Amino acid sequence: TDLHASIPPVLSVRHPDIQNALIAAASDAGAHVFRPATVTLDRTAAGPTMEILQGDTRTLLTPRLVVGADGSRSATRSWIGGSATRDPIHHYLAGTLIDGIELPANAAHHASGPGGFSMIFPQTDRQYRLYFVCLPDERAALQGANQAEAVVGGASRFFPDGSLDNWTAHGPTGFFPNADVVSSVVAGPNCVLIGDAAGANDPSLGHGMALTFKDVRELSSLLLGESDWDAALEEFASRRAAYFDVLRQHAIWTSGITTEIGVDADAARARVARARQLDPAAGGFAALFAMGPDGLVADEAARQHFLGLDFAS
Repeated sequence: TDLHASIPPVLSVRHPDIQNALIAAASDAGAHVFRPATVTLDRTAAGPTMEILQGDTRTLLTPRLVVGADGSRSATRSWIGGSATRDPIHHYLAGTLIDGIELPANAAHHASGPGGFSMIFPQTDRQYRLYFVCLPDERAALQGANQAEAVVGGASRFFPDGSLDNWTAHGPTGFFPNADVVSSVVAGPNCVLIGDAAGANDPSLGHGMALTFKDVRELSSLLLGESDWDAALEEFASRRAAYFDVLRQHAIWTSGITTEIGVDADAARARVARARQLDPAAGGFAALFAMGPDGLVADEAARQHFLGLDFAS
């Protein structure tokens, strides 16, 4: 279809590699990188100050703007008087790094079934990042002594027999709740939050890095195009709240049809499948992973359309 023809391919990137590449690019562009370092923020009548400690060396800065990109437990958020709330937990995402599996290394893999789904992304050196999404009861059972074995075993039920038989783990296995983290603030005086600090989306949907890059693009374009940075930050906070809400509501809508078990869940999945036949794009929300949240409004009409509730049975 035209919709599928317009969807770009999946891009799989190791997070440490891209982080190092971005830091190197910033340094090459003239940024002064302090790494590793401890930073203390303070306020004065003239604006914020930053004390940076590297070993015994202290550096004092008085920046025009502080950008907090310090994660869902952001200390910068607290510094500007903000707080965070977490949505109710519906399911969990487990992740581990493995090799030795029998799946093509030139494609991403997604498979689902009753109770959850799994995603496998090729990395370098024939390694794969495996994710397994499951309900809380199964997560509790998986968190035993050999978590990697339990997670790969759970994921294997969704893939062809033998695909995940001869794997080897390369690192720890982590479990993360799906629930979005909502920040009470995005910007304050001389300070703005981006990435998970500004609000963290359900990790089982994988928007985290893309959301951070979008934040950077939106914020930088506003700052470069507006001499009044207070106005620029206000506009960024408004835009960020709008597109984050789209991602958050979409995550809530998909939870029931991707992980729940039972007659009602089966009926909901069948209804959604019929709805996709009538509107493959689901008003734009079915293409969210490829096209992003711009132009979408996650209101009740959009929810009904996404779930097929506005189609005659």
